[in-house]
Amino acid sequence: MRDASKNCYQDKWMSDDMPNEPQVTLCKSETYEKYFGKWDDQLHQRRETAEYRLKDCIRGVGSDPMGAVECARTFIEKTRADNEQLRSFFQDNYSKYM
Repeated sequence: MRDASKNCYQDKWMSDDMPNEPQVTLCKSETYEKYFGKWDDQLHQRRETAEYRLKDCIRGVGSDPMGAVECARTFIEKTRADNEQLRSFFQDNYSKYM
């Protein structure tokens, strides 16, 4: 946050007659990506994979309600395992933010 506030709100982008909001937004986005880009990639990859697995499982069991329950249970188990891996990833790469 300090980096974004220091670098993204420069006087040349913040004149009263013409504020350059797109430049500020781009700078904030680049700053976030610099610090948390790897985290976002990991998070989104794991969540998307889990979602696809769940949908494939439910599609595979068809109209069997017990099969759908088993799909949900498997989804929860795998999500818990993913959460633990994400926690480890965050701890390894971003320990100063914990």
